[in-house]
Amino acid sequence: MSNRINKKLGKYISFKLKLAGITHNDIARKSNLSTSIITHVLNARKGSERAETAIAKALGYESFSDLVEEAREEVERQNSKN
Repeated sequence: MSNRINKKLGKYISFKLKLAGITHNDIARKSNLSTSIITHVLNARKGSERAETAIAKALGYESFSDLVEEAREEVERQNSKN
């Protein structure tokens, strides 16, 4: 089952990708997916298990759920500071 995310979580994950020097195109090429599906998942427009798995693996996570859990915790932590 897909772990759709909201836009804030997508922005956090995109930021982690940017810090790691990983582009949406890099993930798409390595996973044989389109760049647009990677972008759609990260912009919370669509869910795709294959894309989610590819994103998680690109960042060194065992699963997308693990990545989303970290993203939620970090976003909540940032929100509580404001």
